[in-house]
Amino acid sequence: MSDVWLLHEYAGEMELFRADAIEHLKSDGQQVVARRVGGDNYTTILHISSRKELPDGFAVDLLRTIGTARKDHPDEDTVIVIRYEFGRGWKCEIQVLAEYKKPS
Repeated sequence: MSDVWLLHEYAGEMELFRADAIEHLKSDGQQVVARRVGGDNYTTILHISSRKELPDGFAVDLLRTIGTARKDHPDEDTVIVIRYEFGRGWKCEIQVLAEYKKPS
């Protein structure tokens, strides 16, 4: 089975989270946090400034994107790049890991 990874890069720091390890996901306008399968503590996947607030339902959209990555690439590892595009808002882009290109 292939892996789906969530990637967020901010201020030169890159964070990756394996989607299969997430048991509980929650979000508000400022952050997305997750709890690992069998874990007790939450980990922040995404924390943002108030000027780029997350839209309502962002966590559900992220789950849909994870499902799409699994369905469309069942035999390839994928990366879901979470980023803010000026004027367009928050985006979750699916890339095949072997072809991953750093966002410009």
